[in-house]
Amino acid sequence: MHTGMICNSCGHVPYCKQCDLPISWHYNDHHKLFWLCSICQSLYTTMEACPQCETGKMSGYGMGIQKVSDCCSELFGTMPVLAQSRTANSLPKTTALIQLINDSRLILTSSLMQTSLIKDVGLVVVQNALPATMPGFNSEYQNYIFLNNLIHSFQVPHIILQTPDCEHPLIQSLAQNDSSLFLNHDTEFKIKHHYPPYGELCILIYKAEGESVLFNKVNKLFHAMLALKIQQRRDDLELYAVPATIYKIYNKYRYQIVVKWIDVRSFMDEVFISLKPYSKGFKIDRGAQSFY
Repeated sequence: MHTGMICNSCGHVPYCKQCDLPISWHYNDHHKLFWLCSICQSLYTTMEACPQCETGKMSGYGMGIQKVSDCCSELFGTMPVLAQSRTANSLPKTTALIQLINDSRLILTSSLMQTSLIKDVGLVVVQNALPATMPGFNSEYQNYIFLNNLIHSFQVPHIILQTPDCEHPLIQSLAQNDSSLFLNHDTEFKIKHHYPPYGELCILIYKAEGESVLFNKVNKLFHAMLALKIQQRRDDLELYAVPATIYKIYNKYRYQIVVKWIDVRSFMDEVFISLKPYSKGFKIDRGAQSFY
């Protein structure tokens, strides 16, 4: 229903106890309210009063797919079929969903489906076509490919892309059916910041249940790599340690060391030989295509 909750009085936002994400607000098929973590699927007891100040009232913020569904129902006079990954993750589910879509003629989707069996659809609505925060330098490109494929898969009179930024090159490229508007924007960004394929990226990530263990391990390896960088006089190399995009997942904290520039491979070869990060428990992506 909503992407999260917030206290109207003190501004407190409840987070999942196991993951570093706000708890989302949902209604089940019987229109009963429940709170849920979208990663670990932990359920939380709903409450009207704020658990922090105990006086303010909790209210939802952000527009989840169920909220968009209610708006579409009011606008178009029919309840849309929700085409999501969890409702179309098997052949029986997809077959049943396609029958509902053919009967309803109104689809609200956040996932790309097999569309060859869908007939006589009048409208497709894509929720959150341009997410406010898309981690990773390649996320916009992947989102563009997804939306472009979706638009050309459905033979419908109208497709609505719900987005907070209609002027973004990605949205304008789709609206004007001109791929160069987005691709030129994406290429300029990657060249400027030396992202693949115009540079190399390596990410070393460490996970731990305790933050002190996490910081000690990452800090030790980071300073050893920094010393190696100075020794090799690699002033051009970008080297930094940052929390992972989602800092905590399934009760484990996550931190990463990022190495980026035009030539990273030769430096990482020396890191493997002299510092042996694998033996210290680090997972390494030498050809990383995302920070996520």
